[in-house]
Amino acid sequence: MKPEISIIIPIYNAEKYLQENLDSLLNQTFGSFEIICVDDGSTDRTMSILEDYADKDSRIIILSQKNQRAGIARNNGMKKARGKYLLFLDADDFFEPQMLELIHAKAVSVDADVVLFDGRQYDNAADKYIYPSHYLKRDMILEKDPFNRMDFDGDLFQITSPCPWTKLFKREFIEQEQLQFQNLPNTNDAYFVLSAVGAAGRITTLKERLVNYRINNESSTQSNKKKNPLCFLEAFNAIYHNLIEKGIYADLEKGFIGSFLSCCVFSLNSFRDNQLKRIIIEAIKKSEIYNSGIMNHEESYYYKYNDYVLVESSVRSLAWHDAHIAPKNKNIRVIKHSSCQDTKISVIVPVYNTEKYLAECLDSIIGQTLKDIQIICVDDGSVDNSSSILNQYAAQDERICIVRQENSGLSAARNTGIQYAEGEYIYYIDSDDYLEINALEVLYNRMFSDNLDLLFFDGISFYDDAGEEKKKMEEYYVRKHDYHQVYKGVDLLYEMEHNNEYRVSACMQMIRTQFLRDKGLSFVEGILHEDNLYTFQAILKASRASHISDKLYLRRVHGNSITTQKEKFNHCYGYFVTYLRMQKELDLAAISDLDKLGCIADIPYRIFSNSVRIYNTMDPMERYYFYGLNPEEYYIFMAIIFNPHNREKDNYCRLKQTYAEKSEINAKLQITYREKAERGIRIKELEKENEKLRNAYLLNKVKRKLKKIIQGK
Repeated sequence: MKPEISIIIPIYNAEKYLQENLDSLLNQTFGSFEIICVDDGSTDRTMSILEDYADKDSRIIILSQKNQRAGIARNNGMKKARGKYLLFLDADDFFEPQMLELIHAKAVSVDADVVLFDGRQYDNAADKYIYPSHYLKRDMILEKDPFNRMDFDGDLFQITSPCPWTKLFKREFIEQEQLQFQNLPNTNDAYFVLSAVGAAGRITTLKERLVNYRINNESSTQSNKKKNPLCFLEAFNAIYHNLIEKGIYADLEKGFIGSFLSCCVFSLNSFRDNQLKRIIIEAIKKSEIYNSGIMNHEESYYYKYNDYVLVESSVRSLAWHDAHIAPKNKNIRVIKHSSCQDTKISVIVPVYNTEKYLAECLDSIIGQTLKDIQIICVDDGSVDNSSSILNQYAAQDERICIVRQENSGLSAARNTGIQYAEGEYIYYIDSDDYLEINALEVLYNRMFSDNLDLLFFDGISFYDDAGEEKKKMEEYYVRKHDYHQVYKGVDLLYEMEHNNEYRVSACMQMIRTQFLRDKGLSFVEGILHEDNLYTFQAILKASRASHISDKLYLRRVHGNSITTQKEKFNHCYGYFVTYLRMQKELDLAAISDLDKLGCIADIPYRIFSNSVRIYNTMDPMERYYFYGLNPEEYYIFMAIIFNPHNREKDNYCRLKQTYAEKSEINAKLQITYREKAERGIRIKELEKENEKLRNAYLLNKVKRKLKKIIQGK
C-alpha cells in the first residue's frame, strides 16, 4: 500500500545522531509513512547504521549518491516518494511521538497544500531547550482555515521561517508547481519553501512544537556557512524571479522584503569576521533585490524596522569607510612656492570652503610684527571662492606658498603643510580664525629664549552669529593658573590637568620643527578630534614645554565648525581611535609617580566616555558604520562599545589601578637595578682594594727574599 507521508532525509556523516533520529520516527503514533534516507556520500558509519535499520523495518528506503549536498539529495528523494504528503527532515534532529499523526490529520481535515507547524531548538552544547517564535508566529494565525496569500496584507511570509522541517507539503501540489530544492551549500531550502507557501491556495497551521531542531552542532550546514556566505542572496534572487514570473510578487512583497532583510541580518550576525561582513554587505548593495526599491518605503512598512536599519546602515558603512578610512590619493600640487630667507616660523593654514572668513585670517598673518615667516596655505579641495582668494594674496606676498590637494580633511591638510615647512618652528591656524598682530613675535621670542619644544598660549572665543546663545566656551581657552616656568612635558600636562586647564587646540600652541620630526609627530588622518591625540603625544614627548598667558588667538564659533556640528559616527570614531592611541602613549611614557599617572589617565578616560556617549545617542542609521572598520579596530570597537562593564567608572578605576601596579613594578625594578649597580660598584671597589693588598703582600714577600739574599741566608 502507498504510504500517506513520504519522509525525506538527506544524510551526510550523521552517525552521531542518526539512531536517535530514526528511533523518534519509527516510534510515531502514526504508521503510514516511508522514510527515504538519501546518503550523500558519507565517509563514517552512516551507511552501516542505515542498513541495520532497513533490515529491521521495511518502511526505511536507502538511496545513495556522490556528495552533492542536501538540495540534490532532497530532489532525488522526491523522485522516489510515493506518499500523498512530503515531509523534509534533517538527520541530526529528533521529533515528538505524535508529530506525524497530528500534521496528517490537520492536512486531511482541510485538504491543505501546506501545513505549518511549530518547533523548538535543542542546544547540543548546553543540553537545554529553547523556544523561538519565528518557526510559527502565532499572533499572525487567522481564524480563517485554510487561508492563502490573499488573506494577508502582503506579509504572508512573516508567519513562518524558510526552513522545510516545520512544514508538510501535498505532493500533488509540489509536482504541479514543479518545485525543486536549489543545489547550494547552505540556504538551499529557502527557494522551495517560500515559493510553495506563496503559491499555495490552501494553507493551515498547527500550534504544537513537534520538531526538536539541534543547534550548536559542528557538523550542521548552518555551522559551515563561513565557507559560502552568499548563498542566501542566490536563494532570494531565485525566489524574487519566481514570484514575478508567476505574477504573485505584489501579493507577497511586504513579507518577502521582511524575510529578505531578516536573512541579511542573520547572515551578518553569523560572523564575527568583519572581512566576511564586508563581502556580504558589498554583495547586498549590488544585488538586484536591494536595488529594486525595497529600501524606499515608510518606516511602518517594514515588519522589523531594526532589520531595515541594520541593513541600510551596513550598506552606508561602505561609503563611510571609503570616505574616511580607505587610503586616498591626495594628488598634491604646489601652485606657488614661497620665497623667504631665515624663516623663523612656518604658519600652516588649512583651507576648505572658508571664503567668508579667509581674508580676515590671512590679513592677521601677513600683518604680523614678525616678518620672517613662511605662510603655507593648503587648499583642501575647496569648491567655493577660497582658491581665488588665496591666489590674490599669494600674488601680493612672496612668503605665501599655496598647495592644493583633493579634499582629505583637516588632519591631512596639516600633514601636507608639515612636509613643506622650512621654519625653525611650526604654527597651525584655522582659516576661519585670526591672530593678534604681535602673536608670532611673542611666541617666537619665548620659544627661542627658553629653547622650548612646545609652547602653549591662550585665546578668546567669539561668536560669529549675533543671535547665537553664548556658551561657556568664551573663556574656555583662558587659563587662570601660572605655568610660565619651563617644564618637562609630562609635568606640564599634569599641572594643567590637575587644575582642569588642559586644552588641546593645535592652534594655541607652537612646536619646534626638529622636535616634531624627530618624534614622528603628525595628525591622524580620517578622524575628527585630531587635536586631542596630537597634543597628548606632543606634550608627553616634550623635554621642554611651557605656557604664556597672553590671549593671542581669536577663535570663531559658528554653525559650520566641527565643534558645533551634530555628533555623528565620525565623532564617535575620532574619539575611539584617539582613546586607543592615547592608551599606547601612556604605556610608553612609563610614568612612575602614581598620583601624576592617575591624574593624566583621566584624559583618555574622558575620550573613551565621549565615544560611548555619542554612539548611544547618535542617529540609529549610523549605528552599524563600525562594520566598515579594519579588522583590528572592529574587534576592539565591539569589545569596548558593546561590553557594558567597559561603560562603568569602576572599570576605569581598575584601569588606573593597572597603570599604578605597572608603575609600582617599574619603580621596584628601578630600585633593584640601582641596588645591583651599587653592589656592582662596591664589588669592583673591593676587588681593587684586594688587588692592592695582594700587590703589597707580593712586594713584601719579594723584599723579604731580597733581604735574605743580601744577608747571605
